[in-house]
Amino acid sequence: TEAGRACLTSPAAPIVLAPFRPGGQKALAPAIAPGLGRLGVMLPSSPLHDVLVRACGGPLVMTSGNRSDEPLAWDDAEAVERLTGIADGFLVHDRPIVRAVDDSVLIDCREGPPLPLRRARGYVPDAFVLPRRPEGVGLCLGADLKSAVALVLEDGRTVLSEYLGDMSHPATYRRARATIGDLTKLFDVRPDWIAVDAHPGYVSHRLGRRIARELAGDEVGSLPVFEVQHHHAHLAALLAEHDRVDPIVGIAADGVGFGTDGSAWGGEILVVGPDRARRVGRLRPLRLPGGDAAARETVRCGLSWLVDTVGIDAARRHPASPNLVPDQRRLAALFDVLERDLRCPPSSGLGRLFDAAAAVLGVCRQNRYEAESGQLLEALAGRAKSPPDGTEILPLDGGGTPFEIDHRPLLFALLQGVADGYLVEDLAWFFHDAVADALARAGSRAARAEGLTTVGLSGGVFCNELLTHRVRSRLESRGVEVLTHRRVPPNDGGIALGQAAVVAAGGGSGLA
Repeated sequence: TEAGRACLTSPAAPIVLAPFRPGGQKALAPAIAPGLGRLGVMLPSSPLHDVLVRACGGPLVMTSGNRSDEPLAWDDAEAVERLTGIADGFLVHDRPIVRAVDDSVLIDCREGPPLPLRRARGYVPDAFVLPRRPEGVGLCLGADLKSAVALVLEDGRTVLSEYLGDMSHPATYRRARATIGDLTKLFDVRPDWIAVDAHPGYVSHRLGRRIARELAGDEVGSLPVFEVQHHHAHLAALLAEHDRVDPIVGIAADGVGFGTDGSAWGGEILVVGPDRARRVGRLRPLRLPGGDAAARETVRCGLSWLVDTVGIDAARRHPASPNLVPDQRRLAALFDVLERDLRCPPSSGLGRLFDAAAAVLGVCRQNRYEAESGQLLEALAGRAKSPPDGTEILPLDGGGTPFEIDHRPLLFALLQGVADGYLVEDLAWFFHDAVADALARAGSRAARAEGLTTVGLSGGVFCNELLTHRVRSRLESRGVEVLTHRRVPPNDGGIALGQAAVVAAGGGSGLA
């Protein structure tokens, strides 16, 4: 689009994930972006890139200098050690890299402005100004995945760091500590308080508490540490980005976030302001056999969805079961785990429902990289020809608090669609449409009940342009104002900004 082209040619020079034209993918090698609907394109962002492209006489296929799930190898000796066996050669320089900053990534949306997916080179250390000024200087540790930290200055400016990566990796942990040191040295400040995600098991949570003790020195105890619930932070970042302090209804949708009841959340309807939030609705929880293993192996989510929908006995006899898990011994073991409820934590995460649908439709049996199933489903949906209508498929269950979005009828509809001979592309679009319809009805229902007129969309699932567009259009048709992200990613890359906004507004004690 014109907006995507403007970003591509801007001084920031980000990677732009541009949609393929019809048939455009056929011009590429099959190993490039297999099965996806977008291609990451970039222009030379340094003179060296320009020299390489001119020398080669055409476009180059690029990848980052790291193994999968590892941070960038930016030291020459480290790069040779870690990448030998992958790279055939190394081009080094006599100027060492002081600070490793990844390329920024934007999604070129067909509808609306480009969406930031990774905020890094070219965009940091640009500051945000919080709607409310904090007391003292703060340090916000963000989340563990797509980690970024934030330094909050007394005048309300909040400097969000570049994308750091997965905090569970030792190199990312070291990089986060170095980034914190760089920021505090750059602005010549010492934090007066710390903000962390409320999940006690997060590496970032423990690091924040450790820094609070270190900065206290010989003083008794530590600096004040504020815990901010994950989805409150998502939506508070959205409010801060739009310079809003008035309460809104927020739809927070991601894979997992620690809820105030100790369970895994991720498909939540909240009434939220910068200082407080209250959950009024949620996606019906789905048990995850094996816990985190279900996020990697989508068939676990698919089998759990089937058991939840038809019951364990009927699921054992259902023809969809061997399609999900052809190995009879392994299938029996998973049924046993589900029947005995062994290591099957419940999660209301919408990301896991995408995993389940991808497994049921045979699109993705295992996530080789994060959110693979969702990206493949979105790409397929973009090629739909004559999909069924997804309106009113998922009921909003009960009048209690929180009310539930019941996803079980959607499985019946998908299985019936397969039986009726619908193309998988049409069923992928139908899944998106049905989920978007349910989220829009849930958001507008909550807005009416609370006397509000604005609904905000945040969380990693809203990196999905098709879902976001369908939710937005359905809400706007009901007369609702919709807020979406423009400057910070909807994924966990914006959590630190949300933590800053919550603490500055006097919050940070969780949800009611």
